[in-house]
Amino acid sequence: MSERCVICGTPMSRDDVECMYGHERILPTVSVTAKDMTLRDYFAGQVLAGLASNHTRLIEINNLYKNDDVTIAEAVAQEAYTLADAILAALTTTTEAEVRADEREKCAKWHESIAEHDEQGMEYSSSVGISIANWDQLDTSSKTHRWCAAAIRAGEGEG
Repeated sequence: MSERCVICGTPMSRDDVECMYGHERILPTVSVTAKDMTLRDYFAGQVLAGLASNHTRLIEINNLYKNDDVTIAEAVAQEAYTLADAILAALTTTTEAEVRADEREKCAKWHESIAEHDEQGMEYSSSVGISIANWDQLDTSSKTHRWCAAAIRAGEGEG
């Protein structure tokens, strides 16, 4: 079945990127709301925008998929989603590792701040000559929090 260029009406095969007068194929539009769109869809759309501006790459994609009995639109969409999946894989891998490291560091800093607070209290009471009834508990708390911070940074206890 032959399609027609929407600009000049000349016949086009389903694999043509443009008509014989150089008009680019205009694909039917689809209405999609933001609530229907996933991050994968968004990345595929960004890839598609880049692919659409590169006629040489579109022809390469068409040649790559021509034995699969798909239209050029389907081939480009498959390519866009393949690249979107690669973007998500790279993003997820990097982000999860960065988030884990960031969360560990925040936790270690929290332990250090508690240790510093305990130590400052002990130091202040010593300098002004006020005895602290729970000195041993503060000392143990400070040492425990310092140990926890070091263990977290060393990656001990990761699950």
